[in-house]
Amino acid sequence: MSFDYEPLDISAIAHESQLINDDSGSTGKSKYLETYVRLPQEEGFVLVRFLPGKKGQKFFWAETRTHSLTNPSIADPMFRRRTFHCRNTRIEGTKKYSGDCIICKYYQKLWRDSDAARSEKEKEELQSAARAIKPTERYYYNCIVRSEKDFNSGETKKNVGPKIYSCGVQVYGKIVRSITGDEKLGEPRLGDVTHPKTGRDFRIVKKIKASGNRDFPNYDLSKFEESSVVGTADEFRQWMDNLHDLQSLRVIKSNEELTTALKVHLGQIREGGDDDSLSEIVNNSKISSNVKDHVAERPAKQEVASKPAKVEAIEGNMDDLADLVGNDDFMKELSGL
Repeated sequence: MSFDYEPLDISAIAHESQLINDDSGSTGKSKYLETYVRLPQEEGFVLVRFLPGKKGQKFFWAETRTHSLTNPSIADPMFRRRTFHCRNTRIEGTKKYSGDCIICKYYQKLWRDSDAARSEKEKEELQSAARAIKPTERYYYNCIVRSEKDFNSGETKKNVGPKIYSCGVQVYGKIVRSITGDEKLGEPRLGDVTHPKTGRDFRIVKKIKASGNRDFPNYDLSKFEESSVVGTADEFRQWMDNLHDLQSLRVIKSNEELTTALKVHLGQIREGGDDDSLSEIVNNSKISSNVKDHVAERPAKQEVASKPAKVEAIEGNMDDLADLVGNDDFMKELSGL
């Protein structure tokens, strides 16, 4: 078989692996289901094969950061949270970000204010409010799902895709570290895992771990399988011709829109209310009359267990609860079910 293929730039990924693993620093339901990898509702695994990027692309993934904001006027906590892409971008070759994101500016202001807090209680409330809007890394990959049950028919299909796999920084770090190897951790260098002839499938393993009175998904057991052929040359060509534009997933709102969303989150205005100047939020010395209202609300165990059945059925699209309740298009679709 002959594959038209451009190998990975392992040296570039090696630098990325060093950065990400350095712990010295701090549209409709059916379209959605067809586009994204569905993870198990409870514990389980999904086997995928990452596809390489187009020729000339440095990495075979796309990255972004997101902020999670709330709309307090919505009573149901499952529908209250919304996700916005951060306007700041990572400085190439570093772990630093730069830009004019108004949410990041307010996030930084909350931490500065906490340093000058008059009491430990006020300090903790300010820091909790900051954590609620903290920018969180997300990474997107084109991949083939080796086996998947059709959501509508129940039929099990093979080699479905290309689909988009979305993950957080822990799984991302595991992927790039596996490619380059890590002598300190005793991990061998797997090399180009996207190679059509000698690449490897990736087993996404989901476990449920308890933390306090809440359950969270954990993906520490995820790993690459033994080397294998991706498929036939014709299949590979078809998959490469239909890759998703991962960069287009990062939809950036204007600072005016983000300011309005932030004011809604803080309870200063209601959704659709009049907006004020951009600088007001960042320069205001007070958050509002009650900082506690701005702390992120995450459902406790009993709330998660009592989710509507239709939400449970498609929770597997995301790898944590915050994503599920934060995706605007997804939640709009759910509200119409």
